[in-house]
Amino acid sequence: MSWSNPLKARWRAGEATFGLWCTSANPAASEYVAHSSVDWILWDQQHGLVTDADLHGLFRTVLGTKVVPLVRVAANDLTLIGRALDAGAAGVIVPLVNTAEEAAAAAAACRYMPHGERSFGPNRITLVVGGLDPRVVEDVACVVMIETAAGIENAEAIAATPGVDCVLIGPGDLALGLGLEWNDRGPIHQAAVKRILDAATAAGKPAGIVLGSGEAARRYAEMGFRFMNVGSDLPILVDGLERELKTARGG
Repeated sequence: MSWSNPLKARWRAGEATFGLWCTSANPAASEYVAHSSVDWILWDQQHGLVTDADLHGLFRTVLGTKVVPLVRVAANDLTLIGRALDAGAAGVIVPLVNTAEEAAAAAAACRYMPHGERSFGPNRITLVVGGLDPRVVEDVACVVMIETAAGIENAEAIAATPGVDCVLIGPGDLALGLGLEWNDRGPIHQAAVKRILDAATAAGKPAGIVLGSGEAARRYAEMGFRFMNVGSDLPILVDGLERELKTARGG
């Protein structure tokens, strides 16, 4: 087996990994980003503008780099997960996982029989890993998102689910699920975040959280999180532009 998942290897080593969350599908932009020091790029099919047809071209932009390509699929669906993985994703992020049963379904969608339910028909991924060995092709990261009140209540069981490699917090939906404003990060929210982190740690798995800045990513890394974005593509572009425009106008 010549290929192994570099993201999972870094998590096993206890390392924090930092990435870029992309809601757009511009291959030129991702090609440039892939030559930065970013650890991974995630393309968002749930709330972003990324289609199945975009994935092959986007994944090609990271070839020859150390950047790990990831996809957030639109739903916990066997076909959607399989298509993203066959296209070459080294991991999938599955949204709105509320129970251990749903976590198990996500994990099964990532693995071939007899370990799971993924259909064996890999296409582009065989070029990436250099063969058809199912043990190699299925060495992908299954990341499940906890972002509801039900998910919090089942956090320990979700994190302990065999085949789940990482637990990711969606902080906005988590706040709404707790009856808070979407951007409330106060004590109630913080307690829920800590419970999820503790559940992942107890299960021997990394925890992640969706963020908007390098400052926040560093703070959460110091708390013990191992999977964080330092921002998203379009906000970084607009924020950088506005900063330069403000300077140009003497602001």
